[in-house]
Amino acid sequence: MTTNRSTQLTKRLAALALMVLAGACAQGQTWQSENVLLPGPDAASAPSGLGATVLVNPFNSLPAPSVFLGRDTYDSGAASILLLTPTDSSSSLFTLQNLDSALAYASDFLRGPGDTLYAVGHADVDPNARNVTHNWRVRKSLSRGNPGSWGNDDSFSFGKNAYSSARSAAIDSMGNVFVAGIARDARFSIPHWIVRRKKPALTDPWTTVFDAKNGNVNMRPSACSFPGNSRNPTSAIFTTSDLNSKWTVMRSQQLGDNGTWQEVDSWTGGGTEASPCEIRFDPFSGNLYVAGFRGLNGKNPSGWVMRMSPDGGNSWTPLLDAAGASSWASKIAIDGEGNVTVSGVVNPTANTPANKPLWKVIRCTDPTSPSSWAACFASADTLPFGENTYAKGYGISADSFGNVFATGLVSNWTDTSTAPATVYSGDRVGLLRLVP
Repeated sequence: MTTNRSTQLTKRLAALALMVLAGACAQGQTWQSENVLLPGPDAASAPSGLGATVLVNPFNSLPAPSVFLGRDTYDSGAASILLLTPTDSSSSLFTLQNLDSALAYASDFLRGPGDTLYAVGHADVDPNARNVTHNWRVRKSLSRGNPGSWGNDDSFSFGKNAYSSARSAAIDSMGNVFVAGIARDARFSIPHWIVRRKKPALTDPWTTVFDAKNGNVNMRPSACSFPGNSRNPTSAIFTTSDLNSKWTVMRSQQLGDNGTWQEVDSWTGGGTEASPCEIRFDPFSGNLYVAGFRGLNGKNPSGWVMRMSPDGGNSWTPLLDAAGASSWASKIAIDGEGNVTVSGVVNPTANTPANKPLWKVIRCTDPTSPSSWAACFASADTLPFGENTYAKGYGISADSFGNVFATGLVSNWTDTSTAPATVYSGDRVGLLRLVP
């Protein structure tokens, strides 16, 4: 199907107030345009559920690239991997294509060698069961994600009725693929923080290379490859999550082998609990960035936290620690010039009805400067759906031109840019295109 949003391209959301700040944040935070691609004006382009992950198409580098979109469908059998392809240079026209429906929740994408594309998440073991069980699943396409080219590459759980879910994927310079996620021994048992590895040989099986019991079933494990830099030439694979209520970064400098994982960051910021959500490597600067929050996911998230390592995990520098109840930094995108954009949630109850999360996006063009992060977080131009719409930011991706695509959830949104206004009831997938 084709969707026309040409009337909504420039300064699309009237609720946004642009603020010009001094320093690096001024250029990075004031967008030239903020375009809502989803929800669209017809049922086919307003999918239900939430947008969990987005990936700028790695198989092309056009000024208006297509993007892969992964969603939590809330229901088994619906398409969870979608492709949005602009048909003009400003994405005012695009097609939306269903690629695969085997996952109930698609949480991350990863480009593999050649034309390989991975999608990780979970599938429902038996959608008709009274108590539906989710099962860790890795899907793989050998044909750039095209429909009909997807197949199961890994399925993992500790037992038939034991919950498991893959959350994040990474590939190292040797071609080893790593997937981090969660698995329980049994239905109500203590969850495990899991990392599984697939070596590049086609005959090599997926194996578990890291397994740590953790008390938080809502943890968000992430994985990232570090190729080495001038301050630390040793390549490594990283995984992050909360562990025993502490913000934890684990590193293996031996290809992720069992027994080689070491804790290189354990942080609570003087409090009792803290949780990372994602770790990403910036090839422009050689830095590692981790986004998360104080508190535990699903329990008491309270504020945005960013930490950085300039030396491959040997040392860590705090960049942002912005308090806020029911708030968290979720995902990171890094463009070709080293600008860092972060998507997540805030809940400023002084300005909005109680317990209404708001989708927030900040972009920092001087990402090693804590003062720049503070200015970007404080900027007015950070709430793409304004202060009156229940919305949450999740996945985010940047293209080589610096354009940012962010996906998440938008609930009961009224689009006032159309005539008459369009009402999208319930939870809908949100997708933004932000032009710096």
